[in-house]
Amino acid sequence: MERLRRKTSEMAVTALWVDLLTDHLIRLLMAQAALLVHQIPRQLSFKHSVQIWIAWQSRGGGTHDAVCI
Repeated sequence: MERLRRKTSEMAVTALWVDLLTDHLIRLLMAQAALLVHQIPRQLSFKHSVQIWIAWQSRGGGTHDAVCI
C-alpha cells in the first residue's frame, strides 16, 4: 500500500477501505481462478494476478465479453 496523502482523516479512512476492498477482490479472483485449474489459491501469485487484471482491463476486458458466474 502506498503512503496515504489525504488532507482529511475521512479521506484517509476511505482510501484504506478502498485498498482493503481491492485486495479482497483480487484474492476472490485468485480463488476463482484456482478453482478452475484445480489448484490452491496460495499457489498463485498476488502480484501476477494484479498484472493480469490490469492487462485485461487495458484491453477492454469486461465491456463486451463479461461472463456471469
